[in-house]
Amino acid sequence: MMDPTLKEVVDDLACVAAKVDARLLLVGAYARDLCLGTQEEARKTSDVDFAMQLESWAKVDAFFAESADTFRDPNRAELLLYHRATGTKVDVVPCGRIESPPGTLALRDSTRRLNTAGLAECFELGRPLEPSGRILLPPPAGFIVLKLLAFTDRREHRDLRDVGHVLHRFPFDADEIWGDTAVMSAFEDGTLTHDDVRFWRAGCEIARCFTQQTIAQVVQALDKLRNETAALRVLVLDGSIERIDSSARLATADRVLHVLRRAVTEPVAAETDG
Repeated sequence: MMDPTLKEVVDDLACVAAKVDARLLLVGAYARDLCLGTQEEARKTSDVDFAMQLESWAKVDAFFAESADTFRDPNRAELLLYHRATGTKVDVVPCGRIESPPGTLALRDSTRRLNTAGLAECFELGRPLEPSGRILLPPPAGFIVLKLLAFTDRREHRDLRDVGHVLHRFPFDADEIWGDTAVMSAFEDGTLTHDDVRFWRAGCEIARCFTQQTIAQVVQALDKLRNETAALRVLVLDGSIERIDSSARLATADRVLHVLRRAVTEPVAAETDG
């Protein structure tokens, strides 16, 4: 069930998006639990983040102009506005043909550049969040990619916590594992355990759904993270795991990162959907 405040924002944004023939993708804290099919554990946040697939800055200007009835105090330079009915701050990141080069957004009248890698792909992978289909929700694998790359850009601890939250709840069909020859071989030689399967499936989904350019950035981000301090690496653990002793906690976190990287870089050995 969608948070009532979020639903109001989404409904009004969908109307604005229809006027300018645009689509938006919910990202950030609200997307974390919705992409898993639950909102019960939603992380508290004061704003809502969206990506918007557009081909020009003129379309960005048109979006802000059409939003005036339901949104106030637009800041086109910082790409934010406020929902009139709820007071919610809404951040918007354009992506698509507006990127230059692809995967990078250069803000107008600013030296700031945003990493938009994976966003355009998430639009193709996303599912509708409301009836018109103008607002989309990324799949769990897409959320992991976006949050992992966001951490490399801004180094916010909450990004790693969100990655860990979804990794430890990543949905998969347990029966399909027995048809995955790569997993079975790894079970036999001891390089994977049953506890690793969820992280392995997350990595395989990333490898299956994203371009090589995005995957290369994911691998680079994972390699950087594996060289970070212990205090940062353990942020990819689920809250319940954090209660174990510090050395075991770090070993578990490093194991998660190792399995995820391995799955992202190794080809899937068997298709299980046919």
